[in-house]
Amino acid sequence: MLYSSIILCVLKNPAFDEPFDAMLYLIISALGFAAVENLLYIFLMPELTLSNALSQTLARFLSATFLHTLASGILGFFLAISWLKFKERKIIFAGGFILVTAIHGFYNYLAWLIDANGFYSFGLMALIVTLGGVVHWQLHDLKNKSSVCKI
Repeated sequence: MLYSSIILCVLKNPAFDEPFDAMLYLIISALGFAAVENLLYIFLMPELTLSNALSQTLARFLSATFLHTLASGILGFFLAISWLKFKERKIIFAGGFILVTAIHGFYNYLAWLIDANGFYSFGLMALIVTLGGVVHWQLHDLKNKSSVCKI
């Protein structure tokens, strides 16, 4: 849902003319998506209390919001590269989509494993910090790419 809105609305826009735009637009849309998802998650909790809502809000902000943002940035990188390498466009984008789906699945698995000791929460934070490093590298890599995509 998140990615289809970008693909349908933004890619045809004449303002989408630089590789960096793909990462930027996907990251911005991920922030909106994560905000809505977090609100729905919290307000649809079966036993909603102020304490429970605050702890879940903090936990989801520190993990789920960053995960969606960083995963979308990674997919935006693959989208940008796919526009620059026209002949391999579909393979590159599909590879990025599969990678991001696997990252999200790994995140969900770690979140499911979290126990009372918080051991797996370290794994979640390590994943998010690693993804942050990847997105940082990708942003710098795109700055060196051609300024106009072949749309």
